[in-house]
Amino acid sequence: KATWRRLPVPGAGVLEEQPQAIELGRLAEDLYTQVSGHLNAARVSIYLGELGVAREHAASSLTLAEKLSDRVFLELTLGGYETVCRFEGVFQIARELSDRGLAEPRAVA
Repeated sequence: KATWRRLPVPGAGVLEEQPQAIELGRLAEDLYTQVSGHLNAARVSIYLGELGVAREHAASSLTLAEKLSDRVFLELTLGGYETVCRFEGVFQIARELSDRGLAEPRAVA
């Protein structure tokens, strides 16, 4: 019989590690690491109810992802930012981010 385990919710410890990851990415000039750090920080900030912090990280991740010109990372950051906007109740911006993500060309498998 299968039993369900409750998955742990990332806590403040995870959030505290993200600035280090972001800074290391900046020092190494690795935009992927910076985008990932900001996305993780935004996600954890949502869990912790810190929407202002989540918005800052989501905006930073989007700015960096646009520099990457990586379709997958751009879509991830648009989705992350859209989620933050929905939690904040800023539905018009959430819709614009969602529409932009849907408009991005997809890779054909």
